[in-house]
Amino acid sequence: MKHALLCGVSAAVTIIAVGMAASQALAAEPPAAGPASTTVGEVVVTAEKRGGNLEKVPVAVTAFSAAQRDLLGIKSLQDLTDFTPGFSYTSFDNRPYMRGVGRQSDNLAIDPGVATYLDGVYNGANASSILQNDSLFIDNVEVLRGPQTTLYGQNADGGAINMISRKPTPDFEEEIRAGVANYDKEYVEAAISGPINEHLRFRLAGNYTTQNGGYYNNLSGAREGGSVAQGGDGKSDHIELQLAGDFGPKFDWWAKVASSNFNVSYHTETQLGPYGVSEFPNPLMPNQNFGLCGLAPYANNLNCTNSLDKVVPGSTVLASGASALNPANSNVRDFNGDFKSSSNQNKDISFSTAETYHADGFDVKYTFGYQSFYYDLTAPWVNSQGLSSSVEQYQLAGPTTANPLCTAIYANAGCTQNLTVNPGQTQFTFIENDKFWSHELDFTSTGAGPLQWLAGVYYYGEMYDQPINVVDPNQAQVKDPIYFTFTPAPANPSGSVYNEFTDLHARSLDEFVQFDYAFNPQWKLTAGIRDNDDTKSGYETFRVILFDASEYGLGVNTFGSNTPAFDATSCTAGVYPGAGPCTINPNSGRAVRSLNAHWNAVTGTVNLSWTPDSTTLAYAKYSRGYKEGGFNSGIMAVYPETIPETVDAFEVGFKKTVNHDLTANIDAFYYNYDNEQQPLGEDVNGVIDTVIFNIPKSQNYGVELESTWRPIDNLSLNLTYAYLVAKVVSTGGKCFEDVADPAATQPGANTSGCPLPVGGVQLQNLTGETLPESPKNRVTLDGIYTWRFDPGSLSASASFVYKDATYGSPFNRPYTLAPSYTQVNTRLVWKDAKDRYSAILFCDNIFNAVNYDGVFGLNEGVTQAGKELIDKIASLTAPRTFGLELQYRFR
Repeated sequence: MKHALLCGVSAAVTIIAVGMAASQALAAEPPAAGPASTTVGEVVVTAEKRGGNLEKVPVAVTAFSAAQRDLLGIKSLQDLTDFTPGFSYTSFDNRPYMRGVGRQSDNLAIDPGVATYLDGVYNGANASSILQNDSLFIDNVEVLRGPQTTLYGQNADGGAINMISRKPTPDFEEEIRAGVANYDKEYVEAAISGPINEHLRFRLAGNYTTQNGGYYNNLSGAREGGSVAQGGDGKSDHIELQLAGDFGPKFDWWAKVASSNFNVSYHTETQLGPYGVSEFPNPLMPNQNFGLCGLAPYANNLNCTNSLDKVVPGSTVLASGASALNPANSNVRDFNGDFKSSSNQNKDISFSTAETYHADGFDVKYTFGYQSFYYDLTAPWVNSQGLSSSVEQYQLAGPTTANPLCTAIYANAGCTQNLTVNPGQTQFTFIENDKFWSHELDFTSTGAGPLQWLAGVYYYGEMYDQPINVVDPNQAQVKDPIYFTFTPAPANPSGSVYNEFTDLHARSLDEFVQFDYAFNPQWKLTAGIRDNDDTKSGYETFRVILFDASEYGLGVNTFGSNTPAFDATSCTAGVYPGAGPCTINPNSGRAVRSLNAHWNAVTGTVNLSWTPDSTTLAYAKYSRGYKEGGFNSGIMAVYPETIPETVDAFEVGFKKTVNHDLTANIDAFYYNYDNEQQPLGEDVNGVIDTVIFNIPKSQNYGVELESTWRPIDNLSLNLTYAYLVAKVVSTGGKCFEDVADPAATQPGANTSGCPLPVGGVQLQNLTGETLPESPKNRVTLDGIYTWRFDPGSLSASASFVYKDATYGSPFNRPYTLAPSYTQVNTRLVWKDAKDRYSAILFCDNIFNAVNYDGVFGLNEGVTQAGKELIDKIASLTAPRTFGLELQYRFR
């Protein structure tokens, strides 16, 4: 009732505002140009590393100031997608996409396709984009669409996100903010800025956020999921210190040191339909949920009756406090979990600095950045994060007659006894121990002539290790495995049944130059070129242990309670590009091999712009994007190296301002997208793993619109629209496995031109399929109406968001399709006349719509009516959230 009342107040005031605005707009005379309140405000961007009016820069760029983001409610990258055409983001894998170009892999050996820059410093690691970036810390945010691999060179073949911090001020400014929201969320943050002396200024700011009530209800324990960081509830903190100086007219500098840490749950996904109870969705060990087959509600489940092994009735033990099984999963936000997942980032430290020397006719600017952090994700290993069933233990029935192989090896009675399985604390762990740094030296002309130029050199380095584990700590057999020859394998004291480890060093060295030549006040030509040189080197290790290998005739159906765990680690024969020979370490049992590759590419841009008058801009542009190659690291893949992907982008754009109160920016683009680095499943050493394949050729094209209209003083209307088609047009004769449907039995499976099935796997043709995270249509309409009183102003805003149905995989099937959705958000912002304090009341997703921002399929390991049984795993956007934020500025 409370949240309905508060959201109702926000919505009611907004509806009144819209009604008043409509009547005033119909009755009002056309607004005269001149007063600031009736004109479209000028937005300054640095899209081309020079300050310029958004409407006069021949680039497809969306920009938001801190004040705009407060009015619209933009606090995260997910929020930013609602107001930026062509931009998509999925919370469950923390990945941005631009016009169908992005990255789906968590493997750090594969770089993002959308580059994130903070104060000119590239942030390439996975966890960097989810750190503190609200309007108290970040001033402007710019989203550059299309390849940016001339000026923003580091793997920006899809686009770039440029965030610019709020800087130290020459006068003292102090601000404190506090907020509360439903789901037990609270936060407080503060900043102080001002002069130290005549030449030196400082800024100190920090944030602390907690959320104890998650978006997902654990029927057996604590709630999970939220909006603190990476889709989790918990706590986060951020602190930063900036210094800036301008010693005379020739030299100025700036520096920032910051630390951002969080400790949250990790639950962004839910299984649609009943729990999967198949025994071996992946043959590492019996599925924890398979233990449900020993309970009456599940005993007749198709997966239970058709499984290789049988659960002994009554042997299933649930975690203490497990109150329900929820077999139908009727509420998509309910789940059963025996321990709380966690996502932590700590030991984080970042430093960045920029020094500029103003010479006669040009500037020399040096920018340096460094960041290191330790990221640790731990979650239940059942299907996906947070989907465990609270099964702690169960027994598998031994064979009724002793198998001769078992009696020959084990001289005891265990060959016909039941096998006890202890899956309750089986965990998936994912770690990133990362550090990266960059140097950039730019030379920029500052003269007034028709020729302007910018040249620079850029160096980027990164060092990281990335261990990924599945640990089964309570199963004694996996700690003392044997080889298939029934000889002892090296000890496995951690209980890891799956371990991949990557240690890599990356290095990029680029040189670039760009020229602008104005033929006259109307015509300007921009041309730029960049040489990209990239190297990655290091090593990988891999080990896999199979417990209860019933699928291979070596499990409980053969050995009963004597069932061993088999070390299935092996080396791929031969030496392949990008990797050295593979060997097995006799002490650790891990397969080991070196990785080393080098790539080079020349990229650039040509842009012809026409400005017939001060309110009109048209341009035609070609740019070439490039993302360096990488590795299928950590899994001993047969083909470890992935080659670079490239984008040849053709774009035309038109920007128009009418009567100072209407702007319309429209662009159309066409991409030839070659060798897209696409993660797909594949059977690697008997385990379904993610392997990066190069899709030879895709084509992306579309139209984007951004428009702002102020028909009367107090009303602003904004419309964004994106139309996108991104399809695979050629696979070069290659076919691929859909691990959700390995036999290709589902509707839509295309086996044309693919070889006959081998081992039950039928490869499929991806030609004609839509690329992931490429919604065909996306629309956002928002309106802001402001009442002005003597004490201050009250602004009411409402946003309507529509996102078309979106595939989460290039296998365009029903189980990878997130349906279209709509969402409505409302906000009320009060600001006093002296701009000392603000109060913000918000209600997002006011109708509590259940929306998906990503979907993939999970094979349940059983065939029904000749087809694989596949469940949907969906990542959900936030439910209805509401809250209040207070801001006070000392003046």
